[in-house]
Amino acid sequence: MTIYNTKQSQIILDFLKRNSNKDLTAEQILQYVNRKEKICGLTTVYRQLKNLVSENKIKKYYIANDSSCFYQYISDNECHEHLHFKCEKCGKTLHLEKFNIQEINSTLSKQYNILVDTSKTVLYGLCNNCQK
Repeated sequence: MTIYNTKQSQIILDFLKRNSNKDLTAEQILQYVNRKEKICGLTTVYRQLKNLVSENKIKKYYIANDSSCFYQYISDNECHEHLHFKCEKCGKTLHLEKFNIQEINSTLSKQYNILVDTSKTVLYGLCNNCQK
């Protein structure tokens, strides 16, 4: 399947790169694209997001207790190799790269005979700014 690099696709990718610490919905992305181009509909945004996911440039994921799906730029192909933290107040997402997720997964597997899907591992709480 050939995927074409369109102007909308590049605008979406650039926006996701600049906001890689946020959980963004297709509707939020559409609002941004329409401020830049004013020629794009939600169907086009979903099509471009689907293409970017299939190219492994962005990831699509769900957060518990929310019916929307979210999109995030993959700065390296190792985003699934660490934990994530999401602030429940401001929505900021942090990449907790200092934790060895493979070691945690190995321990859970040995002790509880479970395997964690590390692409969906998110811890919830309040970030430093929201605690003040």
